[in-house]
Amino acid sequence: MSEVLLSAILHIFALFTLKLPDGQRAHARERVIHYLGDYLGIRKYEEYLGLYDEFLEFYAGSPESIEFSRAGEIAKGISGKVTRLDQYVLVLRFFEICRGMSSDDLSLVISNVLMDSFQFTPGVREGMLQFGRTESTDRHDHESILLVNFDRDRGGSGPVLNKREFTKQFKVLYIRAENAFFLKSEKQPVQVDGVTVPPGCISLLSMGAIVRDEYRNAIYYNEIAARMLGDRAGGDLLFSGKDLEFRFPGSRNGLHSFTFEETGGTLVGIMGGSGAGKSTLLGILNGSIEPDSGSVRINGIDLYAESGRLDGVIGVVPQDDLLFEELTVFENLYYNARLCMADLSEDKLVEEVQKTLRDLNQYEIRDLKVGSPLEKSISGGQRKRLNIALELIRKPTILFVDEPTSGLSSADSENVMNLLKEQAASGKLVMVVIHQPSSHIFKMFDKLWILDRGGRPIYNGNPVEAITYFRRAVNMAGMDETVCPECGSVNPEQIFELIEMRALDNYGHWTGERRISPQEWHEKYLNEREKRAFAGGATSDTLPAPTRGLKRPSLAGQLLVFFQRIFRARLANRQYLLITLLEPPVLALFIGIICRGFSAGDFAFKENENLGVYLFMCVIVSIFLGLSISAEEINRDRKILQREHFLNLSWFSYINAKVGYLALVTAVQMALFTVIANLVVGLEDFFWPMWLILFSCGMTACLLGLNISASFKTAVTIYILIPILLIPQMMLCGVVIKYDQLIPKNSGNRLTPFYADVIPSRWGYEALIVEQYRNNRYMRHFFDTEKVIRQNGYMVDYHLPEIQSLADYIFLRTELKDKETITRRNLKIMANEVKMLETETGISSGLSPHDFTMASFDRKQLDELKHYLKRLKETYNDEKDEASMDKEEIENGLREKLGPQGLEKLKGEHFNKSIHQLALNEQELESVAVSGDRLVQKVLPIYYEPSTSWGRSHFYAERKRLGNVYLSTFHFNTAVLWILSLLGYLILFFRICPRVTELFEKR
Repeated sequence: MSEVLLSAILHIFALFTLKLPDGQRAHARERVIHYLGDYLGIRKYEEYLGLYDEFLEFYAGSPESIEFSRAGEIAKGISGKVTRLDQYVLVLRFFEICRGMSSDDLSLVISNVLMDSFQFTPGVREGMLQFGRTESTDRHDHESILLVNFDRDRGGSGPVLNKREFTKQFKVLYIRAENAFFLKSEKQPVQVDGVTVPPGCISLLSMGAIVRDEYRNAIYYNEIAARMLGDRAGGDLLFSGKDLEFRFPGSRNGLHSFTFEETGGTLVGIMGGSGAGKSTLLGILNGSIEPDSGSVRINGIDLYAESGRLDGVIGVVPQDDLLFEELTVFENLYYNARLCMADLSEDKLVEEVQKTLRDLNQYEIRDLKVGSPLEKSISGGQRKRLNIALELIRKPTILFVDEPTSGLSSADSENVMNLLKEQAASGKLVMVVIHQPSSHIFKMFDKLWILDRGGRPIYNGNPVEAITYFRRAVNMAGMDETVCPECGSVNPEQIFELIEMRALDNYGHWTGERRISPQEWHEKYLNEREKRAFAGGATSDTLPAPTRGLKRPSLAGQLLVFFQRIFRARLANRQYLLITLLEPPVLALFIGIICRGFSAGDFAFKENENLGVYLFMCVIVSIFLGLSISAEEINRDRKILQREHFLNLSWFSYINAKVGYLALVTAVQMALFTVIANLVVGLEDFFWPMWLILFSCGMTACLLGLNISASFKTAVTIYILIPILLIPQMMLCGVVIKYDQLIPKNSGNRLTPFYADVIPSRWGYEALIVEQYRNNRYMRHFFDTEKVIRQNGYMVDYHLPEIQSLADYIFLRTELKDKETITRRNLKIMANEVKMLETETGISSGLSPHDFTMASFDRKQLDELKHYLKRLKETYNDEKDEASMDKEEIENGLREKLGPQGLEKLKGEHFNKSIHQLALNEQELESVAVSGDRLVQKVLPIYYEPSTSWGRSHFYAERKRLGNVYLSTFHFNTAVLWILSLLGYLILFFRICPRVTELFEKR
């Protein structure tokens, strides 16, 4: 009790004493001494008794009117200094001290003056007067007064609680505005939390209090509250589980034989040591982990067999943060509400969010950014309340909360638990997993479940009674003592000290074994469960199906919300925004300046030897940026995704929102990079082709990054993987290591290795080289004619002579041991090449495949072959000459249009020698080579046609072939990049990578 309140009580009682007859004043002083010393437990009460005497002396002889007005002034003076509850306490204490003394009319007058000054409502005044001034023999018909073990006929029409085994009588006054219960003992004393309350005295019942008689029979705070609030919500909810069993594969741990039945309006605490199975139990009860046997029902509806009927009934608040750090308090709750309350209009939705924030005392901080737990803008308690608000806004009937007080201060912990208690009082069933609660928090629970190691239930009952239960089980002295008689607190840790008490050996030394094993505790629990029957009331057959509080948007609606949430969160993160937008220009400047090179004279684009390297680095940068912006996108939402999965929100919509957002970012990044980098190196009129390829590479990398992000649990692992993924992009794109070195010598073709065809950089780099060479503003005029000139020149100068050389070798006189083997190989090569030439030119050789055998090929066939090759040379030369004339005509036309210097300028600004060398492979010393049973062309890759009709080709081919359709390399490679992206999307959609990593983890 505060000094202010005690002083006011003594002051007012002194005014009352002055009006007593002289013979009763001494008795009144003894009543004050008893009240201070015995009831309030103040050992050195002389100071307060002296204060009382001073008040008597000061008002001695004062007129009665002045004394009454002074009582009113005292009440008004302390109104702003003590709580409303203390104002009720003052009036009740006044009644208590005045009890049994004469001048009841005087006490009534003073009490009315006090209640007028405090402005108590008429209902409260009437209830307090009936409770404080009437005796046990009087009738009580006020709704706020509960009579315990009174006969209703004698007690009146008020609420009654009769408990046959309880031998005492007492009354309880309930003041609804403060949710406060006051107990007044009657003819005999009762004990409240171990403290004796004498007859006629009043005690404020703390939450979780236990009232006992002399035989240790108990009436619990929760029973009193339930009777007084019998009309509260929650009576139409029955949550039950029967014979629940669950085991982890290959283990005895899980959950052992658990049966329960709880109703709405109850706050249930779940406690247990590490490995006791609290999280497993929570998962079974909320529908996340299906039990091996048994059933969980809500109003008779099976949670697993009929889950669709219970959609949105259960809410789960995990221990981990489910907040978007970059968003404000309002935005976190708003976007969550949009995903759960699609039936509301925008105005109604905002109104509901604001109402929830006000109800949870979060409205003042609504515009503050949530921040991370380390760099926080709001306190830990506010974070936890906001996490709870994410579930409460959709009004679930049953709420599971995991470790709500973890990491919070004692004040924040109590605030959070008060919030949960309020939710239980509103009719919800709230189940809380908690570790090391304070005494006050522990007594808030209406029910307590305790689990022991391996998931064995060992207690289900009143929280405070748990201490008595376990003390009796181990035969501890003072086994009925649960609450400290001095301060009224309990020690929940004592429960686990008793549960895990160690056994002694024969010499009295502590051993490593427990005195009572988990299995023995569980058997005791099962025996107790058999003795008790669950409380009556409504059965599941008579209860309606619970209200479903979840209204999801359509798939498109969810996609829109997810996208807006991602976009808003990223915009709010200035550091992320700065890096995302500055990284491409910085890399573009660095790469552009280095690849531009430094020369003594004027810069000449034509002579820039680094352009091929520049295009290679552009592709690598696009993949790097794609990986870096996507690699943590899903991983950072891992905990939030678990909740959204619980709510059955669409994974399809979620990943599409991610892909859409990354596509937007990648498009902007590649545009910034391309503009700046091309400007620096002087690569004009190449923005759109280059942007499209880099954007396509970036998107392929983004899908790869999203798959990694969905597969691994830690950001460290993800960022370690990025270099590992980038190295193959550099090694297998055809620049660092030439494909000629990777193609088997006897393959018979120059197709790029199949393992390189799954590398995005290979397709992006080839597309850029070919497109820049093929369609730059200079070469686009000459490419077709140049192709005929150069390819026909190759056939005349290298390919056909090589065939003739192979034929001549057969008739050489030589003593080589393997000549026969070489001859057979040469014949096979000639047969294949002749067939190819006939198909390509339409000119028949007159030779059949049978002619190219050891038995048939003689001088006659040799002459026919040479004659055929000669005809082909003439044909190729004629086509070459014609193409040369066409080229000269085009040059003349351009020269007339642009002028001699204009044509040179056009070539100098758009034609690059290094790209020319790459496209024609001019550094290759061997123009044609034998590979297997074919001749392969090693030069002019951009000019010769692919050898397959199913898309694969040699590197730098100008076009690709699909059946009889030819597609430009630029368009074909772009399509391949998007096919790779689609493949990555499908892998992500079906969660293939996460499932594979889970399999490896289980092994």
